[in-house]
Amino acid sequence: MRKLGFWERRRARKSFHALAGRDRLIDYGEWKRALGIQNDLFARRLFELVDADGSGFVDGEEFLAFARLVRGGSLEERLSFVFDVYDLGADGEFDRKEVRQVVEASLAEQGLSLEEAVTGKLVDAFLRKADGDKDRRITKPAFVAMAKEYPRTAAQLDAFAALWLGSTRRQRKGALPGAPLMARLRRAFASRAAEYVWVGVYVAGNAALAAEAVARYAAAGAPLAVQIARAAGACLNLNVALILLPMCRCLWSWLRHTPAARLVPIDGMTHVHRLVGYAIIALSLVHTVAHIVNTWTMRQSLLEQMFVAPTGVTGMAMLLALYLVLRGFHDKSANREFFSASHLLYGAFLAALLLHAPGVWMWIAAPLSLYALDALWRALFRRRRLRIVSLAPLADGVTSVVLEKPKRLRFFPGDYLRLQIPRLSRWQWHPFTISAAPETSRIAVHVRNNGDWSGALHNLSRAKGREEGSMTARIDGPYGAPISGVYRSPVAILVAGGIGVTPFASVLHSLLLRPKDDGEQEQTIHFHWLNRSQKSYEWFVDLLGRAERQLGESRFRLHIHLTSLSHNLSNIAMQMAVDAYRERHGRDPLTQLQAVTSGGRPSWDRILADVAREHGYAPVTVYFCGPPELGRALRRAAAKFAFGFREEKFD
Repeated sequence: MRKLGFWERRRARKSFHALAGRDRLIDYGEWKRALGIQNDLFARRLFELVDADGSGFVDGEEFLAFARLVRGGSLEERLSFVFDVYDLGADGEFDRKEVRQVVEASLAEQGLSLEEAVTGKLVDAFLRKADGDKDRRITKPAFVAMAKEYPRTAAQLDAFAALWLGSTRRQRKGALPGAPLMARLRRAFASRAAEYVWVGVYVAGNAALAAEAVARYAAAGAPLAVQIARAAGACLNLNVALILLPMCRCLWSWLRHTPAARLVPIDGMTHVHRLVGYAIIALSLVHTVAHIVNTWTMRQSLLEQMFVAPTGVTGMAMLLALYLVLRGFHDKSANREFFSASHLLYGAFLAALLLHAPGVWMWIAAPLSLYALDALWRALFRRRRLRIVSLAPLADGVTSVVLEKPKRLRFFPGDYLRLQIPRLSRWQWHPFTISAAPETSRIAVHVRNNGDWSGALHNLSRAKGREEGSMTARIDGPYGAPISGVYRSPVAILVAGGIGVTPFASVLHSLLLRPKDDGEQEQTIHFHWLNRSQKSYEWFVDLLGRAERQLGESRFRLHIHLTSLSHNLSNIAMQMAVDAYRERHGRDPLTQLQAVTSGGRPSWDRILADVAREHGYAPVTVYFCGPPELGRALRRAAAKFAFGFREEKFD
């Protein structure tokens, strides 16, 4: 056992003082809270082993000895200590009964549940692997020898030491090198080139209009305030026309699957709509304030100009409409109905604008006509009333909604639709990714319970006496989404967080059902699914099992991450039993898939580095759907290795 370094001893003493408090002693309650272990079986055994003198308290020297073991002990020494923790009878060996007791306690500690038969097979696999002499009893040397065969055991011990005492290890510089700098710059420019070009055109257009207005009114002898007001008005003409274009959903969904998709940042259209909306509000305020300043300078009646003069009345009406639209946007998550209703005020805004500045019709005529045609197309061919075939509650508050599929409805894997269920609300529309494949005869979406509407839907799915097929829903769509283009990537890394698996379920299901074209380029998929609950994997476990069997490891690499699994000494025996079960039965006992279930959050740098070594940098694209914080970490890692990155977003 090596001695602790200066900083390790300092960190260990700091941890001890934080736990012990003023009396400089750690009692069992403080110990259990610090471990984060709920099960008294493991917490008590650990406490008894660390409390070497049996005083009922852990003092500074005993804590330091424990720190030396978990931080500086050899793998054999640490595994011997783990064996002592599990040796409930303290007789130097344990039998099947003790193994089952430890495994069941560990499963309960991690919040996992298995069928009785599977638990029995776990115990059997553990005993068969460790019981070399077949006497149905496991000794310490046999336990240590078995644990050393599984690399995840050592990694778990290191993770426990880092959580318990804090990490003092720094990653070696260059340990996981990313792509060369020029490759990163090329990828960054290629992914944002269209966006940069259009932003430049937008800024240049506004600047040119503002400059022309200022020059024209300055030449006419207008005061500075009027020049500023007219410049803002000229820019308003452009922005009022542009704000309609990003909402032409049918147009952008069609262009997404054409070569034009490379020339226009289609994935960011909702963001463009939002930014142009903010620009309209800002320019309206500048225009209004400049006129107020001019009125004040000319010593005219401010109230008369604002509330009596026609231009003032229409201007105030436009500002009120913009305020209500902005208020509805910021209250969107809390009140979807107010958001939908307030956005309809844009029509009132345009009507007031035409009265305020009649010449603006020349700016808005073309985009308004295009938007009207797009809206008409949506109303005629994209909005439908469909029968709800099935409404079923799933694990972790998720509701499966299955709708009948019209014969002429076509969509791509990863597309989304907007859903309205009149029985819940006649005003609220909510976007959901289609989780069924285009080749099936049904449309399916999966809805997580995270609000009033989704909660009411989940309660409705659980209601007794409800007749299947008696309800209808309205859909608006389908429309293209960033993940809709996954079929273009020779190597695709799919990362799903929780219910974010739905677009990838559609992609995988379509891949399984679609007949293979001999001339089609073979695609390799690395699929990572992160969940906090073991039960969440039940949503699509059958589909994932089919993908493993039908596509094979050469085309489909599945990685399951159960983030709720903690890194402590309570689950090492369980992890060893899981590895032994996989070795014997060829599948994971938690999901019954071939893929290994990993605990904790994955290291994206290491995962993407492995993919880069296997496939190279250029053809790899990461597709993500899940929580924003996970998306930010994944985006940074993808940029480091010069991978493309596409994130599922829609409003």
